[in-house]
Amino acid sequence: MWWQIALVLAPLVLFAAAFLWKGRIGHVAAPPDRALAGIAYALRMSMHRVEERSGSLTVRLGSSTAVKVIARPSGDGADLFYQPYATPAGWSILMILFFLWTFAIISVPIVLYIFVRSWEFVRYRIAPFTAPGAMPPVPPIPTEVQALLIASLSEGHRLASEAYEAEQSTYHDFMIMAVVCGIAAWGLIFIWAFTSSADPDFGRRIGDANILSLTAGTVVAIIVGLAIRAGLRPRLLLLKGWADRLWGALATEVGWATRGESAPSTFELLSEASRELPRWFRSFRRGGLSREPGTWVVIFAVGIWAAFLFFGAASFALSAPFLAAGLALGGLLLALACYYLYQGWRTRLDSEEERLRSDWDHRLGTARESMERFFKDL
Repeated sequence: MWWQIALVLAPLVLFAAAFLWKGRIGHVAAPPDRALAGIAYALRMSMHRVEERSGSLTVRLGSSTAVKVIARPSGDGADLFYQPYATPAGWSILMILFFLWTFAIISVPIVLYIFVRSWEFVRYRIAPFTAPGAMPPVPPIPTEVQALLIASLSEGHRLASEAYEAEQSTYHDFMIMAVVCGIAAWGLIFIWAFTSSADPDFGRRIGDANILSLTAGTVVAIIVGLAIRAGLRPRLLLLKGWADRLWGALATEVGWATRGESAPSTFELLSEASRELPRWFRSFRRGGLSREPGTWVVIFAVGIWAAFLFFGAASFALSAPFLAAGLALGGLLLALACYYLYQGWRTRLDSEEERLRSDWDHRLGTARESMERFFKDL
């Protein structure tokens, strides 16, 4: 018994130590916002996916690994720190392992991999900026057209990729539901076929019912799966196409590839991508579970406990009315907590959408003004 508890607690302690700890990288002689802007620009020039927030950057390193770079004011510049982080897919894997507590020990190598991967990235890509005598990262001039285009392409690629990943998660969830529909059809048809059979041989009745129900369940799962594929696959292909187009344009802009003869200009591509932003944000909402798995796990857990309390209140309503009233009150409070958690998630998503749209419009508008000014000066 105790060793089973230890096999859960030890991974939890490692998890908390790895993801709550912030390691100091060093000091740069630049204000925090300028230091982070310079680091973000340098990483985007290397084709890294970077998300900028106030006081920090989140750099994606792989399908499950990321790292946060944090800047805090200190003296004549800023102190840089890093924090190992995970992508939504990484968080989902870890939470599933801890939820299935007997598999919690499997999270240990995953956590260690994320920690080591983050440490290596910071050591080789961020720490050189803080070495003695090194120049701090120089942010681009705010009105520099190429810098604005690179930032817009990188951010557009990040948004399109995250929208594709959210939509892909939704697609997989619906496919699981197709399997569940097939299993439900198998069970119902098995019961109907078994109970309606007049064959006196018990074994033959089970065999016949099983063949019929398995066939029907498989057909139902396939039909539902094909319907889901027909409905969602075009949306997935469109999002994947946009992510690839923006990636290719970014590679061209930073000098990793050459522009094709028929390819549109970077500004034309970004203007076209602006019209796709509402579609990407809708994908974020549909894939809420994949983007914020922790929030939705809490919402589901609170909702389940509320349902249990309401069920208990109904069970004791006649035999113990005071106990039933207490259980009903507890269920109501948990249901309200579930509602406010959901509203908080929606508010955060609305705020993020407004901020991203504002940043996008500002960058694109500044780039347009700079280009117009350049052509007037010719």
